[in-house]
Amino acid sequence: MPSAIRFDLASGRVRYFGSTTHMNVLTKVSASKGPARRQESHWPIALILKDLSPTTHDYLMDLFWEFSNSVIRLVDREAFYRDQESGGLEYYSTFLHLAMLGTGFRYADKSRPDIQRLVLSENVTSTIHEKTKALGRQEIERPGGIPSIQALQLLSGLEFCCGNDDTGWMFSGICFRMVYDAGLHIDHSCLGISPRDTQIRDMVLWASLTADRLWSLYLGRPTTLKLADISPNCLSYVFDPSDPSDPAVRQKPLVTRVYEALLQMMERVGQLCDLRGPRPTRSADSCLQLAAIGQQLRDWYTELPRDLQWSDSPGPDMPLSYFLLHTQYHAALILIHRQFIHINETNVADGLDAHFKSICRATCASSAESIAVILEEYRARFELSQVYGTAVQHAGTAATAMMGEVVLQADPVERARLVRILSSLRITVGLMSKNYRGAGLMVSIIDRFIRSTANRASSSSDREGTATQLFLHPSVPQVQPPVATAGHVDQLVVAHGPAMMANPLHQRWRLDAWSALIPSPAGHLSPTGLPAVPSSFFEGIMEEDLNFGDMSGSFDLSAWGNGPMDGYSCL
Repeated sequence: MPSAIRFDLASGRVRYFGSTTHMNVLTKVSASKGPARRQESHWPIALILKDLSPTTHDYLMDLFWEFSNSVIRLVDREAFYRDQESGGLEYYSTFLHLAMLGTGFRYADKSRPDIQRLVLSENVTSTIHEKTKALGRQEIERPGGIPSIQALQLLSGLEFCCGNDDTGWMFSGICFRMVYDAGLHIDHSCLGISPRDTQIRDMVLWASLTADRLWSLYLGRPTTLKLADISPNCLSYVFDPSDPSDPAVRQKPLVTRVYEALLQMMERVGQLCDLRGPRPTRSADSCLQLAAIGQQLRDWYTELPRDLQWSDSPGPDMPLSYFLLHTQYHAALILIHRQFIHINETNVADGLDAHFKSICRATCASSAESIAVILEEYRARFELSQVYGTAVQHAGTAATAMMGEVVLQADPVERARLVRILSSLRITVGLMSKNYRGAGLMVSIIDRFIRSTANRASSSSDREGTATQLFLHPSVPQVQPPVATAGHVDQLVVAHGPAMMANPLHQRWRLDAWSALIPSPAGHLSPTGLPAVPSSFFEGIMEEDLNFGDMSGSFDLSAWGNGPMDGYSCL
């Protein structure tokens, strides 16, 4: 049986081949000759980016380390600069360097003259981004190990910022396949490498696992990296101090502890990625699976050190990643409980069905409000235009949940309070739109929703066919969402669930006359033809709705279950 690990002289890197690898593949690797060196990996940046001064270069690199690498630890700073200076290939390449500069540009002050020289297409992209993408196409033909994995992951993030979700997902998929190619998923003890190199390989693997799950949640697609394919020795999610004997080193920085907590949480969230589907079947088993994932998340939160748990008054030294850790937690709770709200099948007893719908509704509303509060605190401390990209997903998920709760809420006083929370989320997303194109499209959706809600509140109560009149129809039992926090949803009891499910008004239907109720922006505003909103907007769409020629700017409210808006798609 051939060795699973081989050293490729052509690229100067370790490559992984399993026991079933064909002989011609192994022969090609073994026959590679020449120095373990790729000269194109060390092109001077000044020759590629002639408008980039040394001062601007350092400014962009500092932004990358501060706002990107501190949230998802992908690149080892010391190893990167060491290989850059020495000409090493293991942790440096021009492709990676450009991707880091392009990421730094996303957080840069666009009003600076030196930054303006790099801008393309109204701040949407930059010359650095375009040159990085050009190098990325070449890198696919001759992948360069860990630097290629890191650069492609950053490039996928740049595409997300510009609203090119499909392109970003494709680049990330190549990155995750390269994780296997580089053998990051196997036990490193057989490689005979130093502990420091082992740490770096694990660090890149963990960042890739996290990015894979984030893309899966964002687009509602399966993950590429499966835990079953990864050695358990690679999944400690703990950054060991470089010198454990030194008491000063033994105390980990706060940002490191936050990141370790994020990795542990994303391992639990990864189970949700494997369960997600366009229309999950309703069964007791699926209920229990989702309940188990939710309980694991709550256990994770309970086990957090006290200083990492959410505080109404976070300390002044809390890093920005601390806030995103908690918005990710609440966004995951929303995504877990949204799974059941839109399902209309009745293969479960009415009482159990009503109970779970009540749990889902209460948890989504509570978690959405928590995200709004956390982002308000973030907004008071940091510049939201420089926030990490996952915050856009968290805010969008919260806004989706809050809009659904506004639609279902019968009490006008409570509905007004929910709209105020939604308005806070709108301000937050609006500030993010300076850097993230998708956030601007989300702002348009939220604005129109708020305006339509205000119009409905002020319109005549006898206007036939309006949402208000239907919602207050005497045959529709008015069910208020139970007041609960995410940690106490199991105590919820709903009395009116069976009546709601039996009502014929709650069957799936669409009224085109209501097209002005909650309009969304036109498709031409979106680079992909669809609104840049969380994929959960489109969950539960029936087969007859999948007319993509007419779908631009639409979203589906069927995700909110057997309410008066069940099955209604706004076009």
